[in-house]
Amino acid sequence: MIDIFKNKHVESHDHMNSSSNRTCKGKCIKYKAKKPTNGSRYASGQVRCQICEIYMIPQGAKDNRFCKCCNYRVRTKPRNSLMKERYKEKISEQQKSNIKQEDNDEDWRLEESTKENIKQNLGNHKKQTPIYEEVDESIKTYYEFKEFLDSIMKLKSNYQLVMLKELLEYGSLHKGEISESLAYFNNKDSTNIDVVKSFFNVPIYDILLKHGVIIVKDVKKSQIPRYALNVKLTDNEKLSMLDDVTNRLVKYNQEQNIPDNEFPNANNMNNILWDNSQNEFKINHKQNGTENES
Repeated sequence: MIDIFKNKHVESHDHMNSSSNRTCKGKCIKYKAKKPTNGSRYASGQVRCQICEIYMIPQGAKDNRFCKCCNYRVRTKPRNSLMKERYKEKISEQQKSNIKQEDNDEDWRLEESTKENIKQNLGNHKKQTPIYEEVDESIKTYYEFKEFLDSIMKLKSNYQLVMLKELLEYGSLHKGEISESLAYFNNKDSTNIDVVKSFFNVPIYDILLKHGVIIVKDVKKSQIPRYALNVKLTDNEKLSMLDDVTNRLVKYNQEQNIPDNEFPNANNMNNILWDNSQNEFKINHKQNGTENES
């Protein structure tokens, strides 16, 4: 019987012959622990069963107190004073190492948490941040337009004031319509096609384009150029600027002795029907209620 039991126990123990070890049932062998690399069995968590005379992994003892094989109390600490000191040192080192590891783990968790919070905050910031339109700096603002009127514009005639007034009031206009207005506010017969055409080549178009106050729109070959203000204005700002430019025009005409238009059929616009549809535009003008083609 003893030989059979020894075979089951893998390692032969002479203590199996003594009566004090007869309670070992051989179950302890499956919990046998290898010597740790650091040399400290107890510090690494191993336990020692004095009955089975074997070092076991912690799973070999119930509640880390009683051997699962013989049911005797296991040893968890060394008895030798020198070994006790080494054991305490080892446990102290392990505790410090565990605290450091816990701190590192906590730092890592905090770092991960911080990263996550940053991501969330960025996401919330993106959601909360209003989306602004891209500003086109080539478009004049209300204040830039006012600065142009107050400080930059140099008047040798009322042409700039007339063109700006009409664009503020009517929006985009082609050169023919602007020329009618130029004739009208200079006390010329705006129903006369030749008079109106004489205002086609005045320099105001290039001057206002140079200062960026106006832009050319819908330019196509063989068509009359169309102009518009290059200023971003609210409705209230537009009304305010229209009043300002109109008052400047009235004041200038008074100072230069340019009277109100004296031609009975003249108007600042719609005296002439402009046709842009042909390679060479046709101009029809109205006189005394009749239409004549020229």
